[in-house]
Amino acid sequence: MKKSIARLPRRTQHELGTLLRLLDEGGVMCLKLILFGSYARGDYVLYDEYVDERGVRTVYQSDYDLLAITEENKVRITADRLERVRERYEKIFRGKRHADLQFIVEDLPTVNRQLSRGQYFFTEIVREGILLWDADGVPLAKKREPSFTEIRGLAQEGLEADYPLGEDFMEATRFFLQREKYKVAAFQLHQTAEHFYKAFLAVFTNYRPKHHRLDRLREMGSGYARELIPVFPLADEWMKECFDILCRAYVEGRYNPDFAVTREHLEYLIPRVELLGETVRRLCEERFAFYDAKIAEESAEKKPSSAGNGSVSGTTENTNE
Repeated sequence: MKKSIARLPRRTQHELGTLLRLLDEGGVMCLKLILFGSYARGDYVLYDEYVDERGVRTVYQSDYDLLAITEENKVRITADRLERVRERYEKIFRGKRHADLQFIVEDLPTVNRQLSRGQYFFTEIVREGILLWDADGVPLAKKREPSFTEIRGLAQEGLEADYPLGEDFMEATRFFLQREKYKVAAFQLHQTAEHFYKAFLAVFTNYRPKHHRLDRLREMGSGYARELIPVFPLADEWMKECFDILCRAYVEGRYNPDFAVTREHLEYLIPRVELLGETVRRLCEERFAFYDAKIAEESAEKKPSSAGNGSVSGTTENTNE
């Protein structure tokens, strides 16, 4: 794991330095904070524009993906304090172009257990990540490198667990739309999008986030495949309003009597969520092809050498996109 951000852009260093200062001031119960994803890999986007099939422009820049490791049984309180840190961070940079913060919070026993098991998401973070904060100085458990056969198996399980549920929720969405039950339809549509995103993340990372925040699932997914960015363009106030309604529908579609959602909102959102499902399926098929190629390489490496000496290669290539 790397320990320096010196190679990152100056603006990035400033923003991350501000985050660390806020962590110190906020008394966050965080043992370690690891920057992973595009900034750790080096394929981050500071600014880009995407134009969809209708000519709608979407501006994008990579978020900071951060794994916060806390003590056992301190996940909830740490997540709450990190949310307050995120709010202060956003206030400091309001009106300026900046990268948003996306936190994943796990306790130390969970992370060490997943590393020992060779869980792909966490082993990738340790391999590629940048350690920003180390309050305890205690090394993480030694990671076990998973084989691509293992990775593919877990990816298949994740896809089969979530993608069909997304399709079922879409069917329910149309049922309630037809009966003009718009709030219930919005909740069902939120669940459709959530399960599509989680299917994608299960395939690409073997990790399934526990939360229901569509905005964060969107950003996390976009960090692995930029094709997901224009699925929900936020180019004007109407698009932002519709996506905000979809994000809030998980809670407010069931419990808020004043939650306002119209047929027009749903008729805009349903094709976007359908596009999400189609895009996820295509990207997952491509990812499985990548895994299959890597499995073939692993298999070839384990075969006896052509010299006929019966030796077997004990190495496993862990090339990642």
